[in-house]
Amino acid sequence: MKEFNVDTERELRTGIPEIVLGDSKSADQIAAIIRKMTEKQTLILASRLDEAKGSFLLKEFPEGKYHARARIFSLDRGREKMVGRGAIAVLAAGTSDIP
Repeated sequence: MKEFNVDTERELRTGIPEIVLGDSKSADQIAAIIRKMTEKQTLILASRLDEAKGSFLLKEFPEGKYHARARIFSLDRGREKMVGRGAIAVLAAGTSDIP
């Protein structure tokens, strides 16, 4: 399996966690990266996932969620730690941005 550099310190440095770009990785690779990320991150996101990768990740991490329309997998292991850390804005330019 190809080795990936996982920035497990990004959330500590910037307040924003690393996000796994999933379209160029296998489901096994994404799961391995997520396992590494759980050592230091409370919120884990993987983007650009097809249904098969999303289903695989749900089996590996049953506490996670696969958001099919957005093609994102999320794993939240500490929401209470995130309270009061800032605001989130979601911007869309049109119907193609809905997912």
